[in-house]
Amino acid sequence: MQPGAEATVGGGAASTARSEFLFPAAVGVDLLPPTGHGEMKFEGDVQFTAHGGLLNVILADPCIQRGDDQILLSVITGQYSGSAGSQTVVAELVERVEVDGSITYDATLASSGVKVFGGVYSAGEPLDAVRIIHNPLSIATPRAKKN
Repeated sequence: MQPGAEATVGGGAASTARSEFLFPAAVGVDLLPPTGHGEMKFEGDVQFTAHGGLLNVILADPCIQRGDDQILLSVITGQYSGSAGSQTVVAELVERVEVDGSITYDATLASSGVKVFGGVYSAGEPLDAVRIIHNPLSIATPRAKKN
């Protein structure tokens, strides 16, 4: 991130020492099916602020959706986790399976995601990869939701 920029996590999301954001799977969610339609929902939010508050973007409750011929990443924008905001597709994904069994998606900014970032980035620009780490224990253990 740039100097003066800040990222704050909430709603169950966490950040790592490598500046990665972790979003736990929603209760009862399993891996995306290898073919056909499906979705994986996650919980939590991250808020990015910078430039004296001119940048203030909230991305919440990510969802990966597989359709007929594409995989999309959508998030609730402008609202915190668990809110009634609408889903916005922010990235188009291309799947690759890693040697360690994790699934990584190469990501590019979707045209509908351009407005989320204030038009600063163009559609098709590469984004950080999205990586799915399967931990059956976290899926099988329900967490209490905060009100």
